[in-house]
Amino acid sequence: MVWVFGPPGAGKTTLLASYVESRALRGLWYQVDAGDADPATFFYYLREAAPRRARSPLPLLTPEYLPDLAGFTRRFFRALFQRLQAPAVWVLDNFQEAPESSPFRGIVRDAAAELPAGINLVVVSRAEPPAEYARLNASGALALLGADELRLTVPETEGIVGLQLGKGLAGEAHALHERAGGWAAGLTLLLRGGGPAAGSLPDSSGGPQAVFDYLATEVFQQASPEMRALWLRTALLPRFTADAAQRLSGNDKAERLLDQLCRWRYFIDRRRADDPSYEYHALFQEFLRHQLRDHYSAAERERLAHRSAQELEKQGETDAALALYRDAGDWEAASELILRQAPALFALGRVQTLEAWINRLAPATIEQTPWLLFWLGTCRTQTGGPAGGRRVLERAYAAFAAARDAPGQALAAAAMIDTFFIDWSDFAQIDPWIDKLETLLAREPAFPSSGSELHVRASLLMALVHCHPQRPQARLCAERIWQLRSAEIGNGEKLMAATALLYYRVNFGSSEQASATAAAFAPLAASPDTTPMQRIAWTWPCTFFHGSITAFDDVQRVSREAQELAVANGLAFALDFLRLSALWGTLPDNVDTAARVLDELGTGIGRGGPNDVALYHFMSAWLALLQQRPRQALDHGEKALNLTRTMGGLCPLLCSLGVCAEALAECGELDRALEVAREASARVVSLSAGMVRFTVLLVEADVLLRTGRHDEFLKTLGEALATGRRGGHRNTIFWLPRMMSRLCAAALEAGIETEYVEQLIRARGVAPERPDIERWPWPVRIYTLGRLSVVIDGQPLVFEGKAQRKPLELLAAVVAQGSRGVDSAALTAQLWPDQEGDASRNALGQAVHRLRKLLIYEETLRMQGGKLHLDDDRVWTDTRAFERLCAEVEREAAQPGAKDALAAGQRLLRLYPGHFMKGEEAPWAIAARERMRSKFVRAVSALGRRLEGDGAGEARISLYRRAIELDPLIEEFHRALIAAYRSLGRTAEALDAYRRCRDILSVTLGIAPNAETQALYRSLKP
Repeated sequence: MVWVFGPPGAGKTTLLASYVESRALRGLWYQVDAGDADPATFFYYLREAAPRRARSPLPLLTPEYLPDLAGFTRRFFRALFQRLQAPAVWVLDNFQEAPESSPFRGIVRDAAAELPAGINLVVVSRAEPPAEYARLNASGALALLGADELRLTVPETEGIVGLQLGKGLAGEAHALHERAGGWAAGLTLLLRGGGPAAGSLPDSSGGPQAVFDYLATEVFQQASPEMRALWLRTALLPRFTADAAQRLSGNDKAERLLDQLCRWRYFIDRRRADDPSYEYHALFQEFLRHQLRDHYSAAERERLAHRSAQELEKQGETDAALALYRDAGDWEAASELILRQAPALFALGRVQTLEAWINRLAPATIEQTPWLLFWLGTCRTQTGGPAGGRRVLERAYAAFAAARDAPGQALAAAAMIDTFFIDWSDFAQIDPWIDKLETLLAREPAFPSSGSELHVRASLLMALVHCHPQRPQARLCAERIWQLRSAEIGNGEKLMAATALLYYRVNFGSSEQASATAAAFAPLAASPDTTPMQRIAWTWPCTFFHGSITAFDDVQRVSREAQELAVANGLAFALDFLRLSALWGTLPDNVDTAARVLDELGTGIGRGGPNDVALYHFMSAWLALLQQRPRQALDHGEKALNLTRTMGGLCPLLCSLGVCAEALAECGELDRALEVAREASARVVSLSAGMVRFTVLLVEADVLLRTGRHDEFLKTLGEALATGRRGGHRNTIFWLPRMMSRLCAAALEAGIETEYVEQLIRARGVAPERPDIERWPWPVRIYTLGRLSVVIDGQPLVFEGKAQRKPLELLAAVVAQGSRGVDSAALTAQLWPDQEGDASRNALGQAVHRLRKLLIYEETLRMQGGKLHLDDDRVWTDTRAFERLCAEVEREAAQPGAKDALAAGQRLLRLYPGHFMKGEEAPWAIAARERMRSKFVRAVSALGRRLEGDGAGEARISLYRRAIELDPLIEEFHRALIAAYRSLGRTAEALDAYRRCRDILSVTLGIAPNAETQALYRSLKP
């Protein structure tokens, strides 16, 4: 890095220009001015000047980068220097023009630290390096070229004189050198003015400008009238083209005169050979402006300032044009200029520049112009914080209302709403602005552009989604945003609108709508026209979307990419929120990973905003519920609830209410749990669709189930599952596997939305709460009572050939000997008694392999700890369901309730259509058959006793008749049937039942009914 410093006219710029030209160096020449006090302006113009070799442009310094300006600076200049091909030079001319209080000095210092080999930075300034550069100087990374080194030597003066006046004038050159004292500007004036014969220069105590003015006056007076006119008419322009000079001066020879000045190197520089522009030396321009005051009246100067400003506008020199309008007192023109430029400046992140421009206007002009207040408010939101922006935007809204400008009112209200999302902490005061904007949109205002309408509707939709999703305007805004997706609007604006739309459709629409939205707008996230912050914001609803369709790998991918984007672009403030959001793709399956992430975030979460803290506690409550730590879940849930109650957002509140209700229910506080669950459901009563409604109603249904409110439970569960079916939902806001297992089982038992519930179970792999739930959509069902049948995914397995006999025998043996697993050694002894050692083990291995192939799902049969198991989550067996029912019947034998007994009897007879593996005479089969038969007899007897009385006589008769059909040799069943007929006064049928019992026992077993049965028979006779 080289620092060239010296007084005005020392030849700094000329020296550097000739150096670059003589060595044919590539690079950038940047003219610093007061506008570079805004870092966004400095980076913007550097971006525009940079070579366009890379696919994507250099980043803009938008407000989200300001918290880490040093990091942005490093990334920007690394990318910039990669575009410059060494050897190259970057010149910063007029460094002193940037205000001392601006970040500019620090930016250049940090840029210098990124300089690669072969690229030099040369700073041109009137002053020595400031204190910020002391370390660079001390380390030798900064070389100084000061005023003494810039002063011309006698040989150098002789060379210049020779070029200008011809060789052989050594004496004159020496005299000129003595007179100018080695000052380059002085020598130039002497060559064009009095020459070596003129008197000595005036005392230099007045500074370079005073000396320059003295000599330039002589030159100015000697110049032709047309040259003086050209100088004066262009004096107010910091840069200008030949066409502009011609229009201002009225001289069609302006370009020829400018070329002449350039050849003389007479305090003018020409930039860009293809479309040249001209720039006076600072000393000379100040001199010319002083001459204006002597030669033009105030009115003439004002008219010239106005015309010059118009020329500057054409050239894109907006800052300079604004200064001239202001100097001319033309506030109207200045205002119009600012308003024309405001949208572009704001989009480019140059909010400090825009705010500074507006503040240069007369206060009365600002207050009387609603659009100036609007742009001032939007800038103030970024530079001074949302609260400061709101105060100005309120004045803008009032000014628009007074002017009856409905589109302006709408944009001001939308900007007000945006401030709450920038603040991201408190939405309690957003409602009045939602109301105002809804009222305005109901009048269908004519927006100035599709982009402005899109912004208004997206802002309102985001507010409604967050606070009032049930309002009709939410749906209308969503529909209109969808319609505007193909309009000619910037990709960044579209992506931000899509962020609101996708969030709305994921949470309050259908899965189909959300999928269409994600597919339509996803390509925008890869567009170079979108900023990293816009792409990161888009990942927020994308996370919910992928989670809602259970694409959990995509949740992790999107979140990982967003975090990488945030790190690469210095947006560290977004990382905690992104890591928390990623947990929607981690829970409930990866509990350990989620616990680690929450532990890491917990140490610093207090430094975050209320929304981030509330999200952390919600996620922690969800995790604790999954870990079956209800008290810990309640603690986190109540912390989240306390925060969300004060913030004003509906979705965070509903999430907090949901986890609190479940935690309270798990803790046994069912009354409080129902109160909290009903508070949540009351807030979604006006919603007809969406994952949020689905989740809230499921939680209420679960609490109702726990409290025993059967009818209310079935009604609420039906509403919840109908919502899920209509929306195509496969997930909830917080998925709790045990809750979903309970509710799905109850729905199947009650016949509620069975097709959808079965689809949900299969899609999510919901494990049954108990292994005996008959109506569950088990992947594999095995029937061994009354027959051997295997059903896979609803289709019976067809047994063909002897090759399948041994695997099926193995399956029956495993089923027969219980769900806790069967010892492999015992199985080999039972099924291959004639084989020993390796042979029997190999036979078992082959049979297991073939059986797994038959069952399709290989994981349904597992060998663990030397035991062969059927997977309880994937395989249903009639024997297990039957034995659990028998145990339940025996436990409740003393309980009253004919209705429950009748239902249990019907299920018992359905589960036991015949004896276990009838026809199989292996010892293991006979033992299992007798065990099952004994349980069947005890269960029928117990149920029959419960059905006595309560008007359940017909049910008893039906139970016993069906039991006799299954096993006619059980005399106890015949006797119970006879007694049931007698209790109803149906003597003839009772006698017939006795005769059938007598005949069956006689023919089959050769015995007579026992004494108890005969005594019952005698009681039937008159």
